[in-house]
Amino acid sequence: MLKGQGALNSPEDLKRHKLLYVYTAEEDWHLWLDAAGVSGIKLSDRLAFDSYILAQEAAIEGRGIAMTIGPFATEEIKSGRLVQPFPLMVPHRHQWLYAAKGEHKLKPKIRRFEDWLAKQIANDPTLEPYRIKAGK
Repeated sequence: MLKGQGALNSPEDLKRHKLLYVYTAEEDWHLWLDAAGVSGIKLSDRLAFDSYILAQEAAIEGRGIAMTIGPFATEEIKSGRLVQPFPLMVPHRHQWLYAAKGEHKLKPKIRRFEDWLAKQIANDPTLEPYRIKAGK
């Protein structure tokens, strides 16, 4: 995808490729394309998937270009199975939340899990580019 005929040299080149997306997050491509200044691309229902992982697997198989959430693709990018052709990253409109019933939040095992999860996220260097910076 990065070399030869049909190479992705600029975001405009995406017009010549199949765009893979998650059908419940169709706006991901729209937000990214708007930020990249690209117009005139329509998504097709036959290239929609029900998860980012499935869209990534289709991209790995050569079925098109997938839009994903960065941390989901870290290992695939590191191994060379996927590439990020352009440096532009657009914040996702959703956030991940941890939730527990109020009456369970103070239980020691729930607190230990919550502490463990927070440490895992805080200490994961692959998440650094995706962290919300103070003041933004």
